[in-house]
Amino acid sequence: MRNCIVVCLSVVVCPFASLFADEPAPDLSKFPKLQGKVVQTLGNFKVFVAPKAGVSFQLDLKVAHKLKTLFFDEQKRRPDAAVALPIVILPAPLAVEAVRYHPNGTFRNLRLVSKMASRSVTIDVVREERDDPMLLVWVIAQEGDRVFAVALLECEADGAFPNRPK
Repeated sequence: MRNCIVVCLSVVVCPFASLFADEPAPDLSKFPKLQGKVVQTLGNFKVFVAPKAGVSFQLDLKVAHKLKTLFFDEQKRRPDAAVALPIVILPAPLAVEAVRYHPNGTFRNLRLVSKMASRSVTIDVVREERDDPMLLVWVIAQEGDRVFAVALLECEADGAFPNRPK
């Protein structure tokens, strides 16, 4: 698995936004909520409680631009609990860097980026097969050109992704 993450990371981290600069900015209000679990983490997210394999995750893409933190295991929190949740702190609001589609216009992948100064967190949402309900989500934390943490998640969407805008 570690070899897979290293190989995949070299593919995921390279930017592809400039290839699709002529694409219109997507309306995230039409995108679904993602729910799943962390498969593996590597590195240090520089937080008090970092996400570990097995913890749950959800991301509502409709409100992604408002997030300041990615929370994990939220559904296990009791209202009276003072237990810290695993988190990844976003340095700035998330912005859509790119959305790619298959030739038939169906969703292929999405890249969200939170960047301030030299620190950034990138979230890549990737659908490997067109009809596969499972999505791979990569959360990549960087300082300049140095990647200091990566989390791989497997998620499902609670609805359909919109097709390529016409």
